[in-house]
Amino acid sequence: MSERKVRGKTFSLLEEHIPIDLVDSMKHILENKKSDADTWKEKADAWERLAEKFAAQSGIERTWKTLRDKYDHLNKKTRSEFAAEKLERYRTGGGVASSTSVSAISEKIGAIIQTASTLDSFNNVYNNFLICSISTFDRR
Repeated sequence: MSERKVRGKTFSLLEEHIPIDLVDSMKHILENKKSDADTWKEKADAWERLAEKFAAQSGIERTWKTLRDKYDHLNKKTRSEFAAEKLERYRTGGGVASSTSVSAISEKIGAIIQTASTLDSFNNVYNNFLICSISTFDRR
């Protein structure tokens, strides 16, 4: 029979901030979109260095895979929070969003992955309605 996976210790709030700051210093490597063998090796080495720095700063040993999985989870959570905020803005017609808020961790990750600027379409010069109207007009 297969053995159950042992659950790791829960990250504290401080432990969530440390890897994000470390990722920010290595974002040119870790957020690289290339996927060849050299890039994967460079990313794995960067995650190992990040795990060493994390242990030095926090005093808690975490594997690089655990830190990467936590960062990936926070990254997904960030995208979800920004999408919920954008949806709420569209619901309110660009007014004040009523119930959604983006966490401080998500703000940091958003700055790293630069989704905050791409998800904020209200600052766009072009309006979705105008684009839809033009494309509809061209088909006639």
